[in-house]
Amino acid sequence: MRFLEFYQDCEAQAKLFAQHRSKAEQIPELVRRTAGSRDVVLTGIATSLSAWKSVHCLLGTQMPAPPVLLNTSDLLDYSFPAAEDERPLFVLSRSGNSAEIARLMKEISASRKVIAMTEGGDSVLAKRATELLDFSADERAFPNTSSFTLSQLYALCAAIGLGYQPSRTLTELLDVLSAESETFCAADMPHLPGSLLADAQAVLVEGQGYLTGVAEQYALDFHETRTPGIAVVGGIMRHGVVELTERSGVVTVMLIPDDRAAGRKLKLARELDDAGKPVIVVTDTDAAAFGRGFLRVPNVPVELKSIFFTLGMQKLYGSYIESGRISSIAPALVGKVTRME
Repeated sequence: MRFLEFYQDCEAQAKLFAQHRSKAEQIPELVRRTAGSRDVVLTGIATSLSAWKSVHCLLGTQMPAPPVLLNTSDLLDYSFPAAEDERPLFVLSRSGNSAEIARLMKEISASRKVIAMTEGGDSVLAKRATELLDFSADERAFPNTSSFTLSQLYALCAAIGLGYQPSRTLTELLDVLSAESETFCAADMPHLPGSLLADAQAVLVEGQGYLTGVAEQYALDFHETRTPGIAVVGGIMRHGVVELTERSGVVTVMLIPDDRAAGRKLKLARELDDAGKPVIVVTDTDAAAFGRGFLRVPNVPVELKSIFFTLGMQKLYGSYIESGRISSIAPALVGKVTRME
């Protein structure tokens, strides 16, 4: 990965949101027409699975029995037989050609409805789709930048089609996304602690609820630099996990949205900082800055928070790159583990 391309991908996202707006606006009605009910299955792997997690959490706040969300590998190997399941299947996959996706398309029945969200317009997934919701992230850098945020946007629109009642109309949410992302993506943030991350022996990324997928994705992105990244999700920053902060070289990144859990998380972050532990806070609260790194993201409606915390983490990851402590990001084994079985 060339670092200039990473920055170009990040800065281009506001424009990509605008380019995909008309498609996004059509998704809810298409989903209502195709799915017919909430008795559906949502699936993806890696980044695509993480992109589903925000809206799946939101669906759970309004529905006692939200749609099923399954990792594609588990769906194939540890779930009700795919060949016998006729529930509409929502598949999110950037390439549409991952080994697990290709196998799933072979195993499901010919009559099963497949709603595909992918950049791979000529992929195995796209060719099997009953409805194709395509996007074009046109990424040039290795870390998932635009494809992750566009996937989150499409997943949100699908959730609205499945019955989620947003806090604002979709038109209003897209207006906020357009205005706030343009400002935030273009903003210069010179004081981010990239060198702190570059010296890390391991990075704990704490996120909960609708930010679970963001925490998981950035733990994965640190793996790509061969730095251990551990996603701390479900509010379990205690017991064994908190003991890791005693180790030299462990940096904690906390994603703290302005919601009912903010007070507890800010208290923990301050306790870590007071104890001399390296902690970086990414937040949309109005809390005063503290710690060795503090990044404030726009405070937007809950439906958009995962996208903006992703944009904030991209800024942070960019400062990590800009620190100069790493010369390249070139994973050697990706083809062996994601394209072949």
